[in-house]
Amino acid sequence: MPRLFWGNFEFEHTLGKTPVGQLSRVLREVNATWTVALISLLEPGDYLWIPELLIEKTDCWQEPLEQAGGIGIWQVDQIPDNTEIEFVPWGWTEKNIRWANEQGWITRHPELSIVAWANSRATSFQYEKEWGTVLPGATELVEVEDLARTLERYSADDRWVIKAEFSMSARERVIGRGREISTPIRNWLNKRLQNGGRVFFEPWVDRIDEMSFHYDLSPAGDIRFWGMTKLHSDPFGRYLGNSPVSETDLSETEKWECSRTKTGQLACQFAQKGYFGPLSIDAMRYYNKEGICTERPLQDINARYSMGRCALEKERKMIDGNVNPDYHVS
Repeated sequence: MPRLFWGNFEFEHTLGKTPVGQLSRVLREVNATWTVALISLLEPGDYLWIPELLIEKTDCWQEPLEQAGGIGIWQVDQIPDNTEIEFVPWGWTEKNIRWANEQGWITRHPELSIVAWANSRATSFQYEKEWGTVLPGATELVEVEDLARTLERYSADDRWVIKAEFSMSARERVIGRGREISTPIRNWLNKRLQNGGRVFFEPWVDRIDEMSFHYDLSPAGDIRFWGMTKLHSDPFGRYLGNSPVSETDLSETEKWECSRTKTGQLACQFAQKGYFGPLSIDAMRYYNKEGICTERPLQDINARYSMGRCALEKERKMIDGNVNPDYHVS
């Protein structure tokens, strides 16, 4: 059965309690460009929804899509009548399930409450506390005064970050330094707390490197480990890209042994809770205050497709000779 892939890259924005308005044109263009990465997930005969902002930029997607055997569409009526389609979004939401059902497409998804739970920073924070891997000083902020009390032990040069319960690609977060709480940060925090959202404080640590671990969970609870990808970020933690890591590369796999074990355990926990589908977990190695290299296995949990997963699929198909290896996301 052919599948229709849809890149709703603002997925996390729909899960939180703080309404997110219309994305800026810049962010919408970024999201549109990311659609190209989904080509690596396609099998011959599958469909890919091309967003309006990308339709005329055929040089970005047309050739690699044809190489993959996929079909680009931007209107529902471009799918032949009476064609059975399985709808596959970046992440599951009530809105996209309703839309797919209206079109008569097949949807296979976990309970939406489980999807929200799996993607919540509160969930990863809880597991980090239970498993003893939480960053020293990390905490949930219930009110603005909590931030002031937390910062009492920070010096003027100490950096920190506050993240919303649902965030992605360095969005829905603020970065500060020292004990001062600027007006923009105070306003950001007030808005999210007043609307019933949850926010989490973390110290800014001396990052060494980051790795993503990728799994696929079946509705029956079976777990498949897809592989590892190096996660590349800029000095401010903004996403730059992923590069696959071979399991035979012992220089990488051995130093991430703790994260590989913990992420596998988390995948089992999620399967038992009823989540199924793609699961990507970002881990980090950093220097603690004593200068010791320390792993943070559950830095970010993404119960959806991810750019790392797309990178793994692209690598596999390049090896198989099924796709053009030159396409990229910029």
